[in-house]
Amino acid sequence: MTKTLFSWDLNGTLFAEPATLNTAALQAVMDNHGIKRAVAGWETVSGGWDRIGILAPELGYNKEVVMEFQAHRERLLKLPEYRPAPFAGTKEALRRVKENRDDNILVSTVIGKDIYDILNQDPEIRSRIDAVYSAGDELFKDHPGRDPLTFSTLLPEYKARLIDGHFRKGQYGRVVLAGNKNRDFALGVEFGVPTTTFLIRAQGKADFIVQDPLDVVKTVYASA
Repeated sequence: MTKTLFSWDLNGTLFAEPATLNTAALQAVMDNHGIKRAVAGWETVSGGWDRIGILAPELGYNKEVVMEFQAHRERLLKLPEYRPAPFAGTKEALRRVKENRDDNILVSTVIGKDIYDILNQDPEIRSRIDAVYSAGDELFKDHPGRDPLTFSTLLPEYKARLIDGHFRKGQYGRVVLAGNKNRDFALGVEFGVPTTTFLIRAQGKADFIVQDPLDVVKTVYASA
């Protein structure tokens, strides 16, 4: 009997980071550099880490600034008010997958230690995830000291490799990929079975755009 493999991203997919996290981290960098003004909200412009150079042109956009920004993010994530929280339907989505005897895996660009810091806040969620993979850990292992500005070009390849590796270890008749960016979709990998992609609260190229992890599971099982 074949199963369905649900591959979930972490932040923005199963968990939501506080909207103020990146703004607060960038404000801390600006304060440290003596830039005495309030930064506009992170969400007011589009992009990735390059938003640093847009919102704070005085800092520029370079390796040192990005690393300082990431350090402040890691510090803030340890504070209760900045910890990611699960979406309303996360627990129920994972529960239904296991109830149907299918598999949940988590494949994130976040480093492994930080993934477990988030998951261990909720043992119920942790217990319903069959395997956890960190593309960030794999990338740092293969490219120690690599410039973080180029990570985004390599992370999709590493995520795809991890999802494909797990897929090959099981007997799966369908793959479901859920994320909040197109790079979460194992681009370039052909699983040889029906594959469905979902974006959660994001715009991009996917089979479905939904608002909650539970929407993913409902849609998949409604079409089974």
